[in-house]
Amino acid sequence: VYEYKPFKTKGPPVDIIKVGEIPQVESTYAYFDACWGGFMNEYQVFINDEYIYGREELSNPKGLPADELIIFTLQRAKTAREAIMVAGGLAEKYGYYNGGAEAWAITDSDEAWFCEVFPAGGEDWTRDCGKLGAVWVAQRVPDDQVSFNFNRSRIGEIDLNNPDYFMASPNVFSLGEEMGWYDPKSDKPFIWWEVYTPEKGDVNIREWAFVRLIAPSLNPDPNQSRWPFSIIPDKGKLSVQEIMD
Repeated sequence: VYEYKPFKTKGPPVDIIKVGEIPQVESTYAYFDACWGGFMNEYQVFINDEYIYGREELSNPKGLPADELIIFTLQRAKTAREAIMVAGGLAEKYGYYNGGAEAWAITDSDEAWFCEVFPAGGEDWTRDCGKLGAVWVAQRVPDDQVSFNFNRSRIGEIDLNNPDYFMASPNVFSLGEEMGWYDPKSDKPFIWWEVYTPEKGDVNIREWAFVRLIAPSLNPDPNQSRWPFSIIPDKGKLSVQEIMD
């Protein structure tokens, strides 16, 4: 496992630093590496990452770097669902480190998901300490809707009794409770982004701009702090050109 740092604005990384090892699998799949932002393998599993802000208390400097974790996942997964389980399992076992957290758009030819991965365990975490090295949750985008991420957590209330649309790490509830961010005895539902992110309803103007273009019939307010996880486009299925625009 290698980490590339420090980065330059142009050209290759300055240093390539070995940060650890994990067992190799018997065979791996071919993949395209776009450095930042987009990756795809031979089975049309695509992962795009977006940095989001998490709680500093969960920092785990000994985990897998985000870009390496994406590569390992694409080498091992044939579907979006399998990619989520592979990435989540690796992050739980070997830790996750990216200076914060990430939202991954994970798609194949049939399904689209958002998976938000946060480091866990703290500064003193080790692989044999008995704690998971990451906490994560994934939500599927309905086939007739679109979702988006602009640098902040967007997954809200989750229903793990509905595996067609939700997946999560085993510590998704217990870690928030342990850290004092969630009280299961209260009447308030568990809201993922409220528990694991520090911001409390800040406005993100890029989200408004997206909704305004895709579903103007909603009359979106630029001062609105939160939007639904996914929305139905006014014109139905989007074309490639509309996505580019």
